[in-house]
Amino acid sequence: MRLLKAQLLFLVLSLQIFCHVQAQQLFNTLDIEKIISLEEGRANKKISHKTNVFTENYDQVYLRASWQIDPMVYYIRGELVYHLRPLSSDLNTLYFELSDSLQFNWFIFHGDTSYNFERPGGDLIILYLGAAMNSSLDSVTLSYEGAPPSTGFGSFNQGSHLNDSIIWTLSEPYGSSDWFPGKESLTDKLDSLDVFIRTPLKYHAGTAGILMSEAPIPGMEEKIIHWRHRYPIANYLIGVAITNYAVINENALLN
Repeated sequence: MRLLKAQLLFLVLSLQIFCHVQAQQLFNTLDIEKIISLEEGRANKKISHKTNVFTENYDQVYLRASWQIDPMVYYIRGELVYHLRPLSSDLNTLYFELSDSLQFNWFIFHGDTSYNFERPGGDLIILYLGAAMNSSLDSVTLSYEGAPPSTGFGSFNQGSHLNDSIIWTLSEPYGSSDWFPGKESLTDKLDSLDVFIRTPLKYHAGTAGILMSEAPIPGMEEKIIHWRHRYPIANYLIGVAITNYAVINENALLN
């Protein structure tokens, strides 16, 4: 009996020593300091990023994004309606950030379609509105298309999923302008968002918010998927993922 107790005590002590040594190896002070330093560097890079000075004369309020995406084709067509609040009473020129790789087609302001824009480089679009924006709230519609670049963590990607194709986005922290025009800012958030995705019938799409509808387009092998988001959101958090997802519906009872 005494021998058994001694063996058990030896085993317990051995385990304690082993765990202590392992803990020292896993949580070495120098390693922790290195991790902290790396994370501080990444955080400082994000914090030090300055919003483009040309986009600081308006606030984003609402976005209605209509995207046409087929996961089999590395391409996007978009029509975006932005509701904006001008920060000056005579604002008649708007700047948006959009990759120079993408084609900008036209914009609509106060009901008129206009081609009076400029692409000066540096991933910018300049819209010459021809009149001042309404002082409280106004809107502009943007049309664009193209094959986006993919930067950062992979802002716009195409891959495979269950023997089919998938297109997905991950814009963190400053990659949203790779695939749609907007404002690269972590502080000027949209108050509200509606996303409409046009895609072939066999696919499903996910994004931020609540799924509102999936409606087939009459006479076509396509459908429009509508998601709605009603909380403040930065542009980089807007994303889509489109593929041959399996859909599972479950009802949850609320007490």
